[in-house]
Amino acid sequence: MNTKFYLLLAIVFAVSSDVCVFGQGKDANAAEILGHYEESLSWLQSVSMEIDTRITQKGYQDKPSYYERNFVFRRDGSRIECRGQVLVFDDKGDVNLPQSFDFKEVMTGLRSLSVRNSIDKPPVSANISGHYEDYQKRVLDSPNYGGPLGGKIFGNNRKSVAELLGESANLHLRDEQENINGVSCYVLEGTTKYGEVTAWIAPQKGYNALKWTIHKTGDDLFHERPISSNSWLAVFDSVELQKVGDVFVAKDGNFTLTIDHSDGRTTVSRYEYKISNIQLNPDFEALGAFKIDLPDGTRVFVEESPGVRYIWQDGKIVPDVDTPTFEEIDKTVDELKASGH
Repeated sequence: MNTKFYLLLAIVFAVSSDVCVFGQGKDANAAEILGHYEESLSWLQSVSMEIDTRITQKGYQDKPSYYERNFVFRRDGSRIECRGQVLVFDDKGDVNLPQSFDFKEVMTGLRSLSVRNSIDKPPVSANISGHYEDYQKRVLDSPNYGGPLGGKIFGNNRKSVAELLGESANLHLRDEQENINGVSCYVLEGTTKYGEVTAWIAPQKGYNALKWTIHKTGDDLFHERPISSNSWLAVFDSVELQKVGDVFVAKDGNFTLTIDHSDGRTTVSRYEYKISNIQLNPDFEALGAFKIDLPDGTRVFVEESPGVRYIWQDGKIVPDVDTPTFEEIDKTVDELKASGH
């Protein structure tokens, strides 16, 4: 009796052990960690923060170019706002004012506004569109607007690192955790049609990614076409986190895009981000966010009405009565033809 009991107990123990070992090796573990990583970025859905960016580009011209992009970034779901300044520096390290500019990108949830103007001067013109969804996605995955902070970079059909890994057929965890700056990280890897994607996820830091990479070669896609270069490597690293309330958020981070072109050139773009004045779930109304505001008299180009001239007046878009529209010009021409002139 005792012999049968212990034999049965041994079988149950062995089966249970196999289940545990098998469970630890399943992709389900990788999927669970990926879910935590996605959740760690949810703070970016409702935030106001300042992003100061130092940008260096090499290989595009004879000499490296350097500029700074400093702006306030705000997001409330589909509403996004970026207001700031771009300072372009010359070879001596002095600001090149003629090339520097102020900028404003506002997406209200109904329409978008895009403005560029010389520093400390009113804008000459502005662009407004009701078809802003794709433009919004381009802003969110652009390194110019801090896209890598949320695991996003152009060239991947608007998909984030987390989304790419989620679509990978071979998503898996490396056997061993790896340390980044003394912090232990799970390493997620996956092959996608947009390249090899890897993310170093720190459970001690709210499952934030302390590093991620996207590497494209061969027939890997840039958006929906094969890359035209020999190699395309995006790396986000040097991440420093801070706690705001109970949430870990990025304080610093570097993004580097290295492209080995088919003509033998190598171009390198580096973005060094510093984030400050972070407010989670702020009172956007009190901040005056997501509002289209322009000086009276600013010329406005409306994407949906390319043949009509508008200006901004008293808080709204109105026809420019001092400038004939294309339709008015055509009507005048037809009348002249009819009268024999």
